[in-house]
Amino acid sequence: NFQDEYFYRNHHFIQFLDKRIVLIDDKLKLKPLDKKLEVDAIVFANNAKVKIQDLTTRVNFKYLIFDASNSYKRIKAWKYFAEKEKLEFVDLSEEGAWIME
Repeated sequence: NFQDEYFYRNHHFIQFLDKRIVLIDDKLKLKPLDKKLEVDAIVFANNAKVKIQDLTTRVNFKYLIFDASNSYKRIKAWKYFAEKEKLEFVDLSEEGAWIME
């Protein structure tokens, strides 16, 4: 855990000012939730073995972010689903960086 005046992190959950982010990687184990988690963005890292459709039933979010630690094949599959479902996403392996408004 890390916390200061502007930044808070507890394992896979990060808050910077008013922005809330959840990091989905190969170490995160999804568990049933009592209610949907509310975040601004979901970051996918290290080839997380998760289907976006499983997350949409557990998390309300604005953006999906695919970082460059994921394989091209996995990012391609996530992007295909996101485009089909009209979900906003960012592919950092193509864009390099992104600033959340």
